[in-house]
Amino acid sequence: MLIETKYNYRDTVYPISTRFETLKIPTNCPACNDKGKVELNGNNYTCPKCRGYTYHEAEGDIEYYVTFDQGKVGKIDINLYDPKYEGKYGNKSEIRYMLDSTGIGSGTVWEEDNLFLSREEAQIECDIRNNALKIKKLEEKNNTPEN
Repeated sequence: MLIETKYNYRDTVYPISTRFETLKIPTNCPACNDKGKVELNGNNYTCPKCRGYTYHEAEGDIEYYVTFDQGKVGKIDINLYDPKYEGKYGNKSEIRYMLDSTGIGSGTVWEEDNLFLSREEAQIECDIRNNALKIKKLEEKNNTPEN
């Protein structure tokens, strides 16, 4: 059996990853009006209701970006399943890589479709994926019934 990979040992590759926008959502504290402090007898104290937490964080929109972890391929993991078993019990054939910049043996494992030979290629793929997310979000928004 001949197994071909997209990248070889010592190839320099540029990974892409995802990050979430962090949303700061006000707690709407009635005791301190989201100031985190209350005044009592001329002294400021941490608000007893919200304990000074004037907002909480939530994940917002997802975004693809080119990481600064470009590096040389140092390890290639190949998991192949007979087509008869592909998809059963979560089985998925995949080729994954470890880079010298993120650790060989114990570090980040990168999927093949998230690695590129140039920063420009990686950025183009990020743009394509981000545009697809925007289109999906617009479609979901347009398909949501008005209240």
